[in-house]
Amino acid sequence: MPSADSGLLQSVPHQHPNDRRMQFRTFPLLSIMGIVIGYLIADLLIPDAYFVQGALFAPSLALSIGLVSGVVLAGLSYPGSALRAESIMSFGLIYWVTLDPMQGSYGLWGTSLAAVHNAFLGTAIFAASMWIGGSISHARLRSRTPTMGWEPTPLLIFQIGVIVFLGAIFKPMLACSFNPVCLGEGFFYRGRPSPGRPISFQTRALVSTRC
Repeated sequence: MPSADSGLLQSVPHQHPNDRRMQFRTFPLLSIMGIVIGYLIADLLIPDAYFVQGALFAPSLALSIGLVSGVVLAGLSYPGSALRAESIMSFGLIYWVTLDPMQGSYGLWGTSLAAVHNAFLGTAIFAASMWIGGSISHARLRSRTPTMGWEPTPLLIFQIGVIVFLGAIFKPMLACSFNPVCLGEGFFYRGRPSPGRPISFQTRALVSTRC
């Protein structure tokens, strides 16, 4: 275990608990309002020809903005709020749910219009429930006021971020044979699955090799 003087962990013996909470303050109500507005706009923007590749760019963009509107506004005033689980999950929903239709990675032939509407609704409900649940948990913990604790230093947070990032992109990098050009093009190569799926990079690398 590293000591408090090792540079990775720093003691905060006399800092008022409210001061520490302010560093990570979020705006749950504003986030929920952004999600609701973003969903309503996205639902109205879903076209009749929703199954065409790239047709869901506008509604996906609207929902993505709604998902992170409160997170961004909170981060402008309280940068530490970007490290909250709710904030990370909000950006995770964009990466795992709305990024594919924004990129036009594939069409939705064989999918009903009701299923598309339900997918947007389900994403919005999940995001709003996450903020509601987080607010309830934090409200229960407000009565607890620890007098002494520790918090990670920026160096430790940066090191953890680098490790997580490298772990997340290892598979696509391996599929691209560690070619940065192939890795970069995979994010915007239309007609292929997203870079989170190694097959897209394998296909892209194969096409590049043949060319």
